[in-house]
Amino acid sequence: MIVARISDKQSDAEHLLVRRGRWLEPRAHLVTNKARLDRLLMLMRLQLDGRASETAYARTVRDWLATRHGLGGASPAHRGPPTR
Repeated sequence: MIVARISDKQSDAEHLLVRRGRWLEPRAHLVTNKARLDRLLMLMRLQLDGRASETAYARTVRDWLATRHGLGGASPAHRGPPTR
């Protein structure tokens, strides 16, 4: 029955939204930065698709930090003068 299929799809979507809400709740402080939120949502998508890999993520972060001499963001030489 078509009504049952729509209801099942809606129920599945609601279940996914509840799961995402539970994942985001302890990370609510990260939502204030758009770039960080985008990365978090991309990681959540990998998790939902069953393609998340903690090992691959750790390797990617280590490689990224190695290219920046262990500094996140811009290197000190590119940051400009300190602000007061």
